[in-house]
Amino acid sequence: MFNIVWTKRNRLQNLTKQLDRLDKQYVDYGFFQEQGIHPRAKMSYAQLMAMHENRPNSDPMRRPVFEASLDKSGDRLVDTALAGLAKYNESSAAAKRPSPDALLRKIGREGVAITKPTFGDPSILRSNTVGVIARKGGDTPMVEFGTLRNKLAVRTSLKKAAKKS
Repeated sequence: MFNIVWTKRNRLQNLTKQLDRLDKQYVDYGFFQEQGIHPRAKMSYAQLMAMHENRPNSDPMRRPVFEASLDKSGDRLVDTALAGLAKYNESSAAAKRPSPDALLRKIGREGVAITKPTFGDPSILRSNTVGVIARKGGDTPMVEFGTLRNKLAVRTSLKKAAKKS
């Protein structure tokens, strides 16, 4: 006779093992040094974004894209993370469970998705100066050709290479 008993203890041990695989793992989304140099700014994409994001509040060139995106849509990012973790933890078969890297990348891609629309939106970011608007032909803060916005990428602690999202 063969008898298998499924207990809460077994499920708890399984959950603990799954969560251990995620312990100290992380996802970053944004701009990374390995992405190279912005063609017009002649500095890395990461440096260019940091220059705009980290200026004092009083500086008219301050464009806190990530901060504004999280203020506006951070709940979406949290919901994606929680739903992804729930699916990761509830998948009874390992074949149905996303890999830790896939889970982290999904969360990072959602971060990119909430950030991209902030570029060029004067209702979220401080408007351009009159001179810049005249030169560009419109008030699209942080967007001239879309080069910076289109370089948003994701990388995880499991696969260090940044992937354009």
